[in-house]
Amino acid sequence: MIGPFPPPVHGQSAATLATAEMLADAGFDVRRCDTGEGASGGRMTRITRLLSVMMRIMTGSERHIYISANANLGMSITFLLCLLARIRGRALTLHHHAYSYIGARSGWAAGMAKAAGPDAMHLTQCSGMGAELAARYPVIVRTLPFSNVGFVEKQTDNGPQQGAFTFGHMSNLTEDKGLGEAVDTLRKALSDGMDARLVVAGPCSDDFATRTVKAAKQELGQRFEYRGPVYGADKDAFFKDLDLFLFPTRYRNETQGIVVLEALSYGVPVAAYGQCCVGETVGPEGGVVAANDDDFAGVALQLAAAYAADPAGTRAKAHRQFQRHTETHQRDLDAITAHFHQVAVRMSGSAAVTQSSPQ
Repeated sequence: MIGPFPPPVHGQSAATLATAEMLADAGFDVRRCDTGEGASGGRMTRITRLLSVMMRIMTGSERHIYISANANLGMSITFLLCLLARIRGRALTLHHHAYSYIGARSGWAAGMAKAAGPDAMHLTQCSGMGAELAARYPVIVRTLPFSNVGFVEKQTDNGPQQGAFTFGHMSNLTEDKGLGEAVDTLRKALSDGMDARLVVAGPCSDDFATRTVKAAKQELGQRFEYRGPVYGADKDAFFKDLDLFLFPTRYRNETQGIVVLEALSYGVPVAAYGQCCVGETVGPEGGVVAANDDDFAGVALQLAAAYAADPAGTRAKAHRQFQRHTETHQRDLDAITAHFHQVAVRMSGSAAVTQSSPQ
C-alpha cells in the first residue's frame, strides 16, 4: 500500500490508514509504504520515502499494489508510480481523494489513467464520482465506490437544542471552503429577525479566514463563536450544539466532506453546495443541496424554516440518511474485499505460470 499514513492526520492519510486496517482485518498481508511527510513535515522525508517506494516497486515481490492518488502536481508522482508498476506487471488499485482532475481534465491524470491501464481498479468516494472519473478518462473502465462513512461512528441524537438557533461550520477554514458564506448566512438570519448564532471550528488556513473570523467577532459579538481546532470531546460538543451544519465549499479538491457525514451521524441536517459526492451524501433526507449559482444563505434559511416547523422530524431524517450510508458502505466493503481476493487469486496463478514456464 503506497500512500500517506498519519502523522499528520488529514483526509487522505486517514483514508489510507483505514483502508490498510480494513484489508488486514480481512486477512490480507498488507505492507505499508508511507509517502507522507511524517511528524517532521519535511520535504526531504517525502523525497526519501518516494525513492524507496520506487525501488520497491521495481525489485520487490508484491504482486498487487494499492496507490493513494495525489492531486494537483502530485499527480505526476502517481503517474510515475503507475508506470513503474505497469512495467513490472503488478496489479493496480488506485484510491482517489480529490475532485480537481475530475471536474476538469488534467494532463497528468490522463497520463496516470493510461499508465495504470484498463485492468486497474479505481476506488472513489461515491458511485457518481466513479462515473464522472470514467467519463473524463475513458481508459478507466473499472470503479468501485468507497465512502468516507467508514471512518465515522453513528452518534446519539440529543434532539433539538434550546435557545438561539445554532448554525455550525467546521473545516480547515478558507475562502474556498465557504467560511464567508457561513458568516453571510448568520447575517441574513439576523436581518430576517431570527434568534440565531454561528459556531465555527477549525484552524484558520488562509489570510481570508483570519480576517473574516476577526471581523465577525467584532461585528456579531456573542452571536458568533470561534472555537478553533476541535478534537475528541470538544468535537463531540461542537456537533451536539448544532441545529444546522453549513458546508458551502467550492474547494477544487473537495469530494465528500467527512464533516458532512459527521454532522448527519449526530442527526444534524446539512446545507451544502453539491460538488462531487457532497450532494449524494446529503441525499433526499439529510438536508438541502444548493446549486452553484444559488444564494446559499437563502437556501440554508429555507432549511432552517423547515427545521423550525418540525425539528425532531428533520433530525430523524438526517439520522436515517447516515444509516443508509452505513448500510450501503457494508455492501461496498464486500465488493472491495472480493476485488482484492480476485486479484490475489489471479496474480498467484500468474506467478505459478511464470515460475513453471522455463521448464
